Amino acid sequence: MKNRHIPQNIRLLPLVIGFSAMLLVAKIVDVSLGSGFFTQEFLVSELHAKVSEDSAPTQDIKKAAPTDAAATPAASATDANLNEGGEKSPQLVSTNAVSNGASSINSPLSQQAPQEQPTIDVKLLQSLADRRKQLEDREKNLLLKETLLASTEERVDQRIKTLEQLKTQVDDLLKQYNEKEDAKIRSLVKIYENMKPKDAAKIFDQMDMPILLQVVDKMKEAKAAPILAKMSPQRAKDLTIDLALQKKLPDTIQ
Repeated sequence: MKNRHIPQNIRLLPLVIGFSAMLLVAKIVDVSLGSGFFTQEFLVSELHAKVSEDSAPTQDIKKAAPTDAAATPAASATDANLNEGGEKSPQLVSTNAVSNGASSINSPLSQQAPQEQPTIDVKLLQSLADRRKQLEDREKNLLLKETLLASTEERVDQRIKTLEQLKTQVDDLLKQYNEKEDAKIRSLVKIYENMKPKDAAKIFDQMDMPILLQVVDKMKEAKAAPILAKMSPQRAKDLTIDLALQKKLPDTIQ
């Protein structure tokens, strides 16, 4: 009976090896194409189905020889799991290879997303934190500039008010001065109008031209004409020219 059992195992071994090679080629094609058709569950179920079909004649032989199978149960279990050289049977080797290959292919894909997701979240949060800090710094700079601008505007307004006050004071002083000077000139005008033209003409010939212009300008024409007639011709000529220019001076300034 032992001689009949050995040829059956030898005949089953090439079938298992051939089917394992087919599964390996199919798995390589599936991985290269990325279709995902040959998953771990599909390959394992197909492998068990094929092994069950091929091991059916072996079970019939064992039923025909119960004495031999009962005498050596440990040997049958050992033959099922180990070959003659002490290695695992091709059935278990191919099954483990398919399981390990499927798990090795699926594990990087399943572990890659959870590892990358925290990194992306940390980078996003860091970017948002940096952007928020930039906005806060910019807001602080704007507030500082606004404060400085408001302080500068306040100082400028205060300076303008001070200058306006000084201008008012200067205008008042000039007005008072002009009033006093005008009062003096009018007093002189009255004096020279009441003098004789001959005596007034002698004084006018020796008087400085700016003062003479102010006095004659304030005098009445009827009082100034006799005095000019008694003055020296050159002095009267210069006085007339300066009076004419003085009348045009305001228009020229405007």
